[in-house]
Amino acid sequence: MKIDGYEIKDRMNTDSSTEVYKAVRSKDKTEVVVKYIPILDELHPAVVNLRNEYEILSYLSSEKMIRAFGMEKIPEGFILILEFVPGQSLKHFSQKRPVNLKDFFKIAIDLAEKLGEIHNKKVIHKDLKPDNIIFNPDENILRIVDFGISTRLSKEESSWSNPNRLEGSIHYVSPEQTGRMNRSVDYRSDFYSLGITFYELLTGKLPFESEDLLELVHFHLAKSPVDPRKIRSEIPEALSHVILKLLSKTAEERYQTSEGLKNDLEIIRDKWLESGDAPAFPLGSTDYSHEFKIPQKLYGRESYIEALLNEFKRMTETGRPSIVLIAGYSGVGKSSLVKEINKPLTESKGYSISGKFDQYNRNVPFSAIIQVFSNLIEQILTESPERIEEWKNKIRDTLGANGKVIYRRFTRT
Repeated sequence: MKIDGYEIKDRMNTDSSTEVYKAVRSKDKTEVVVKYIPILDELHPAVVNLRNEYEILSYLSSEKMIRAFGMEKIPEGFILILEFVPGQSLKHFSQKRPVNLKDFFKIAIDLAEKLGEIHNKKVIHKDLKPDNIIFNPDENILRIVDFGISTRLSKEESSWSNPNRLEGSIHYVSPEQTGRMNRSVDYRSDFYSLGITFYELLTGKLPFESEDLLELVHFHLAKSPVDPRKIRSEIPEALSHVILKLLSKTAEERYQTSEGLKNDLEIIRDKWLESGDAPAFPLGSTDYSHEFKIPQKLYGRESYIEALLNEFKRMTETGRPSIVLIAGYSGVGKSSLVKEINKPLTESKGYSISGKFDQYNRNVPFSAIIQVFSNLIEQILTESPERIEEWKNKIRDTLGANGKVIYRRFTRT
């Protein structure tokens, strides 16, 4: 690998679209990290993420953050030049054995502080995990990296998609990031990912594991993690409670500020250093957000939700299809009500598809129906080749001679 103006030293990492190198900048002999994407299409998702990372890091611009020196287009693709920070990922640091408590408190408190700086700038990381945290215990350096999918929006809607296509790392995503929670993604999503990171550092295990990605998504939505103390008894009780609070399924039940989290961690550390333990105490005494946030919950719709869930349960038990009609004025929450079915639908490994008769799309015949089944086709196309072939045969056998007529209505095949 050769790049004008840089002397490539070592390959640090590589994945399906990105190569990461340690290099020396020729003009001033500064050690840097070069992220290289061998793609020339500026609209390719990998290039878009690279540019987003450059813009986010330039915006954060702090001595406590990784600095971005520039993004360039080269004949072979695009490169992002980043500050080189000596150290190793927390994943590598904790690979041989769980982190000792003294190191953990140092890491956890520093992480809470760094995350607070990011959130105070109205940035959501969205992919926090041990792989994306650089730690140098000798120089007491900790940096959060990989801001490719980060956002400066105060909240984002996460749409239903195949687990293979989820934004972020599936073992660390928050329930709302799965698109199956009927909840927006905001900065508190990072606290859930941080909770999984803490859990893994202390126990050497992830709270949720499965080879089946849909089952893993369901665990994030509905399964309670095993208390960390049952895996490692020396973990202070109060610290275990902090981690379980971070892993709450709804954002309102997690910490609301990094400052509140940091304060509790410092109290637990001090008690542990003093007596070797830290009994449980009321958490969050200083955890007050400066932002007013209305809980993302449906109020006064409990009976409707129960009726929907009961009908869904009946359908799955009998195997017979069912139709439920929901009527109401525009804006009363019909769509939000229907989305409450997403959690049990994930458990039963079903698909969620939707369409809308749009007043601005009246000139397109069957527009909502086309939208619905285009949505289904897009989900099917993310499946394995075997599963796609199975669906092809099902559709071909069902439609028969009408297949060509239906085919012309869709842009995807």
